Amino acid sequence: MKKIAFLVESEYGEKHFGVRNYFSTIFNSLEEKYDVDYITYSTCRQGVLWYRVLEDKRPKDIQTDSISITNNRQFSYKKYISNKKNKVLDKKCYYFQYLGTDLENEKYDACIITNPWLLTPIVDIKSPKIIGIVYDLVPNEYSLVKSVPPIDFASEHNIGYEYYNKHCNAIIAISKQTMDQYRRYYSSASGKISFFPPFMPYHFECGFHNEHEIKENSIILAAPFDLRKGLKKIPKLLNPIKDWIDKIYIFGEPRCAISDFDEFFKEIDARIKIVYYPTISYVDLIDLYSKCKVLLFPSKEEGLGLPIIEAQVCGCRPVTTNEEPMNQLTLNGSYLLSDDDEQDSKEIAKMLKEEFDYDELKRVARREFSIKRVIEMIEKII
Repeated sequence: MKKIAFLVESEYGEKHFGVRNYFSTIFNSLEEKYDVDYITYSTCRQGVLWYRVLEDKRPKDIQTDSISITNNRQFSYKKYISNKKNKVLDKKCYYFQYLGTDLENEKYDACIITNPWLLTPIVDIKSPKIIGIVYDLVPNEYSLVKSVPPIDFASEHNIGYEYYNKHCNAIIAISKQTMDQYRRYYSSASGKISFFPPFMPYHFECGFHNEHEIKENSIILAAPFDLRKGLKKIPKLLNPIKDWIDKIYIFGEPRCAISDFDEFFKEIDARIKIVYYPTISYVDLIDLYSKCKVLLFPSKEEGLGLPIIEAQVCGCRPVTTNEEPMNQLTLNGSYLLSDDDEQDSKEIAKMLKEEFDYDELKRVARREFSIKRVIEMIEKII
């Protein structure tokens, strides 16, 4: 049996929700046929120290933290923080088994680097095959080209990508658009890079129990508190159709300025009922997607756009931008936003009112976004 290592951050389960979902799906799928480990490292004066990362195997999903917002105009970042301080969320436990100052004795057949930003030039991965995953070039574009903070995070990406170019046998992007962007930045690596076909997260493939969920006239927003994800556009689209909306469900912690967070709740119509989940379990997230008719995802810059896949495999119709890669993920029943907010609002209202075969959308999406082609790609490399 071949042995495969996944190089991760030490507390990978508590960071970068979308990234973790992505590589853990590949890990869980490979685990059915191969001996797979999560590994990490630390640096000291003596060099690099390697560890195997072991999780507490007791079943433990991410905990759900919900806030029912009774007055949109009075909700603020201050109240969000106050709520967060009053909640004690149970975190996963991690254990570290020391492997040594190199990986030679582990005899890994392949190592998959899950996070480019955790690499340093002194890391020497002893493995016949090394694969690097590229999620997006957004940090490079914003910080290294446009000089928008945080520049240090973009620099960490760049160091990791330079490491990929030098040491990896294969570099794999999560979408064709990301692959094309990578080639523009690092033309010398053009021959090494390819891209994975899109796939649904592992928990969505295994977690279906709502085959005939009763639909609400509700809309879900996936991690919208980020200006790159169209945060300022959302109130303009939803306020005109407030009478057609039962509830708006929001999940994801803020990644925007406090002023932008506060402005969103001041701009959204006070009569729209909002339930906000800063953190949410996979089970509850599947329930949310399943009960909502529409995902509103007006992001213009994504490495992939995973919520579009998640929504469709749960029978929720996406409304997103006519930009790659988002417009490459939409199936029948989706709507691509125009530059006409009034017309877009009318289309969203129509989606809430009209009859639609949500079960058929689930079936088609689960076929379209299977993990099988991704595993076949990895097997050809290793």
